This record gives sequence, structure tokens and C-alpha cells, in this order.
Amino acid sequence: MTAVHKEMSVNHLPVLTWHRLGVNSAALSVPMPGESRALADDRLQRGITKEICDGDPEKLLADLAGPIRREAVIAGKQAAFQAQEFAGGLGPDFDSFMSAAEVPLTIYRVPAGSKCEAPSFLMRDLSCGADLAERQLIYAEAGSESTWILADFSGKADQGLCAVSTRVFLEAGAKVRLYKVGLLGSGFLQLDDTGALLSDDASFDFVRLLLGGKAIYTGCLAALNGSGSDFYGETAFLGAGSQHVDINDVAVQRGRRTRSKMLVKGVLRDRAEKIYRGTIDFRRGSAGSAGDEQEDILLLNDDVINRSVPIVLCEEEDVDGRHGATIGNLAPEVLFYLTSRGISPEEARKMLVRARLMGTASGIPDAEIRARISDYIMEAF
Repeated sequence: MTAVHKEMSVNHLPVLTWHRLGVNSAALSVPMPGESRALADDRLQRGITKEICDGDPEKLLADLAGPIRREAVIAGKQAAFQAQEFAGGLGPDFDSFMSAAEVPLTIYRVPAGSKCEAPSFLMRDLSCGADLAERQLIYAEAGSESTWILADFSGKADQGLCAVSTRVFLEAGAKVRLYKVGLLGSGFLQLDDTGALLSDDASFDFVRLLLGGKAIYTGCLAALNGSGSDFYGETAFLGAGSQHVDINDVAVQRGRRTRSKMLVKGVLRDRAEKIYRGTIDFRRGSAGSAGDEQEDILLLNDDVINRSVPIVLCEEEDVDGRHGATIGNLAPEVLFYLTSRGISPEEARKMLVRARLMGTASGIPDAEIRARISDYIMEAF
């Protein structure tokens, strides 16, 4: 029986650039998920509750956006693409896909004022080619602090679909640290969507590691609606073989004195291909805000394809927006130094790649996951 596929367009730039470059969005055909055989391991900290939304997930998410609605235009002239009230980085087609697949929305609520120092875990084992399709809402009430680790694993040669949508709603003064780790088999299609809505003085730290899979499409949109809100995003990836990595990160800064910082660190080898879209969007009313995006990509082969689209949009005068990129091969003097100490060129490359990726992984507050990431990197070489 032929699997049913849904055509979708994901990872749209907020504003369009020259179409010939092929970076405005990504078009793909996604099989509808089969019955999930993924093994779930949820470990929530004391006080955090879990429930399934019994209404319309789209309406619930739109209602959380409150009185601040999306703008129809940017800078008074450019049509804004984001068609969602509570947007994610992948865009509305992915939400429609999850709705068509009748994926329920699971709500995790962190009570007001609670301080969860230890992380809560949402672990999924997709061995033997199990499909996974999940929608999550982390609702952080006022003044709460919580840490989350979402990790998807499978065997090296496994294949399947991993589709995950995560929304994070932060009330005033809430702090959320979210770590997403993908260690999937070489035949997996991974669709990972994240969206955050920040109220006054809220703080959202988001770290993800993308290791494995045949193709990865991931996006994060953080809406800094509240004054004094803060977003930090860090991504590390390893693209190998003929893998395709497609990333779209957007910080929409509406509140006064907001801060955003986005870092991307990656390694491309063999015939891998990667696209990174990073947008800092200062909307009217964001006076006193600052945004920074930086990219550092290491190219290990001549056959890799690397494309980057850094964008800063501005409707305010009193803002500070910056972006930069460092893209290139290993410095010959570094390789010479290491090989002169008796280290083979291949071992030297392995050491440098591991150091680059483990720099991001070292912040994950779980030794077992850090060890699995380290093992994966070493086996990749």
C-alpha cells in the first residue's frame, strides 16, 4: 500500500529575497505518520503537571497570543509571511500537517514561582524505524524556572519520520531552558519546530544538537513581546554523507529593551548540504533592544554546499542589530601544529570537530546524554 504524502513548504524567510538563490523556503513531501511505536520516557519534576488539550490546539495557541497579534506588514511595505498567531520556525504548513495527522497537543504546566533546578526529561526511542509525531506546549507560569531535555534516539541504520512541534509560553518573569537533541538513524526525516512567546522580563534559553538523520528541517521563532525579555539560541550540527540540514531561526522583538542572541556552530563533510536562515526582526515599539546572530561553519570537503542568509529587519531607530559569519576549512597552521606533535591528520580533524560540537553539548545537564553525543561524534569518523 502506497503511503499518503503531504506536500508542504517550510522555513519561509519573513521577507523574500532573489528566488533564484533557492533560499526563500524549503519544499518537501512528507509521509503521513503511521502508528507510533516509539518508546516514551517522561520524567517530570515535582509540581509540573501534564494534560492533553481537549479542545482545538490551534485555537488554544492563538488565544495565548493575547492582545498582541501578528503584523500584516514589516517596515510599512513588506508583507510578513508568518501566518500564525503563536508562530513556530517551520511555519503554518507544518501545523496543518500535524492537524491533518490528528496529533494531540500535550500541555506541560510549570506552576507559578516554582524553581525546578533539575531537568525534566521527554525521551523518545525510535529504534526499529518507529514513526513519531508529537505536539507539546510548555506553559511556564509567572516567576517559574524550569529546565527541559527533549531527546530522540534510534539505531544508526534506522529510518522513519520524526515530527515534533514544541511551543513555549512564558508568563512574566518566567525562565525556561530547553535542550533538544536528535541522534537519529541515517534514514530518518526529522521535522523539528519550536516557537516561544515571551512576556515581560521572561527568559528563554534554547540549545539544540542535530546529529544524524537523512534530512533535517528545523526552525525556531521567538516572539519577545514583553519588555525586558531575553532569548538565547544555540545550535550545533554535523552534516555528513549526503545529509541535508535546513534551519530557520527568527527573533521577533516587539518589547522595549529586549535581547536576542543566536549562535550556529556546524561541521559539513562528504557531500552534505546546509541552509541557515537567521533573522533579527525589530518591530515598532522595540526601542532600546539589541540582537546578535553569529555563524561558525567548518567545511571538511570541497563537495559540501553551505548557504547562509543573515537578515536584520528594523522599524525602530534606537536598536542594535549585528550579524556575522565565519565559514571555511581547517586552518593549515592548526593541522601542522597537531601533526608535528605526532597526531595523524584524520585524528586531528576528529579532535577539532569533537571540540566544536561538544562545546555546545557540555551545557546539557545530563552526563548520559553528553556521553551518547560524544560517542556519536567519534563513530561518525
